[in-house]
Amino acid sequence: MQFVTVARFPAHVYHQNDAVKAKAQGVKKHFEELAMDEGLLPESNVMISEGDTEVHVAISEYFDTFLREAPGSWRYY
Repeated sequence: MQFVTVARFPAHVYHQNDAVKAKAQGVKKHFEELAMDEGLLPESNVMISEGDTEVHVAISEYFDTFLREAPGSWRYY
């Protein structure tokens, strides 16, 4: 399954700064709650990927497409 990055952080900052790590976890939690609101499994649709130089918070390609195409004014906050 392909994933789309919604937030990224330099790996060295993520590992050394608790505030940055908390921010990444907050972004992940936000998208997990959004996934649950739409009836999707958070563990299948939201992830944190740690690489050598960057840490990415990502959502599944399906979830990304859903969020882009879903009706409603909530997309413009």
